[in-house]
Amino acid sequence: MTSRNGNGNQLSDSVDTTKLKSYTLDELSKYNGKNGNKAYVAYKGLVYDVTDVPEWKNGTHHGQKAGTDLSAELSKSPHGESVLKDLTIVGKIK
Repeated sequence: MTSRNGNGNQLSDSVDTTKLKSYTLDELSKYNGKNGNKAYVAYKGLVYDVTDVPEWKNGTHHGQKAGTDLSAELSKSPHGESVLKDLTIVGKIK
């Protein structure tokens, strides 16, 4: 059920979303990286697993929280979506 997003192409264009699990924003909020929960973030409709990324320890990174849609924030960040290229895509937003 997991997919890798490819080799630098636009992230959403390189994934077959038909087989991904769908999450509502409420469901996504449960993946906040706290109390043993996995840490997921959404970006442009896709859900990424950041659980094993050291910078996301305890479910936060530079003031951003796991379990949320970070589309607006990542679009404004200096690194942009390139930080997502090696993460596992675990789902999509309903």
